[in-house]
Amino acid sequence: SHKILTNRIENMTNVVLVATSASKLKSHDTGVWIEELASPYYCFLSAGFDVTIASPEGGPIPIDAGSMGTGFFTEPAQKFMHDATAFGKCSHSVKISDLELDTVDAIFMCGGHGTCVDFVDQPSLKAAIETMY
Repeated sequence: SHKILTNRIENMTNVVLVATSASKLKSHDTGVWIEELASPYYCFLSAGFDVTIASPEGGPIPIDAGSMGTGFFTEPAQKFMHDATAFGKCSHSVKISDLELDTVDAIFMCGGHGTCVDFVDQPSLKAAIETMY
């Protein structure tokens, strides 16, 4: 079974990072916690994956301003914010319902309080996860 798993991992090439589309949690500003998008983005890229950034609504992903504060704005997050390709993908995320799931090998859910708003009871996200597993 180890050989089967190894072959499966070696043949995996496409990963989707899913971030929130929500900019508010009740009356509080929120969004993706940028470290939780940036670090996996670079980790998957360095492992040779093609990375797509998606969100429930597609389009620009709001970034929680707190995640860019002192002590939280990590090197990968800073790199991401200055990386035209990465930031472009964040600004033009693919709508989850528009993903071609038969070409996706893995889905990674990025954090932030916005996920409390739009990951819950999200039919296209639920369908994407169920398709993967």
